[in-house]
Amino acid sequence: MKFPDIIFEDEFFVAIDKPSGLISVPDREQKEVSLKDLLAKKYGRIFTVHRLDRNTSGLILYAKDEVTHKYLSGVFEERRVEKIYLGLVNGVPPTPQGTIDAAMMEHPAKNGTMVINRKGKAAVTIINYFTNMVVSAGWSLIFIQEEPTK
Repeated sequence: MKFPDIIFEDEFFVAIDKPSGLISVPDREQKEVSLKDLLAKKYGRIFTVHRLDRNTSGLILYAKDEVTHKYLSGVFEERRVEKIYLGLVNGVPPTPQGTIDAAMMEHPAKNGTMVINRKGKAAVTIINYFTNMVVSAGWSLIFIQEEPTK
């Protein structure tokens, strides 16, 4: 496996371009190599700041020390990070923009799977569809931005 591209690195953290299909952190069974495993081979001790789902590609951060990990994890927990995604969807959205306002939590029986549930944490997601970005017949590119909520 080719080592993923390093987008930025300094003495405190490393930002990696995580490819789709690679898990961010080891799963409970340790059946497959994770991005954290690859980074641990390169850097030794490494700290997970946040995760991206297996099928999601994008920028992911890992801290190189405990102090940086605590700080960056706090920034994510306090929702001071702007998260933007591009999504490829089947069909054309019925409206050019919309908002999903639904509390989310981890599925009680399926570890690592998130579900909408009123007992979960508040989550607001803004979705914009760009009419000039229809990729091909039947497929559309959408812009998804998670709105910081406290």
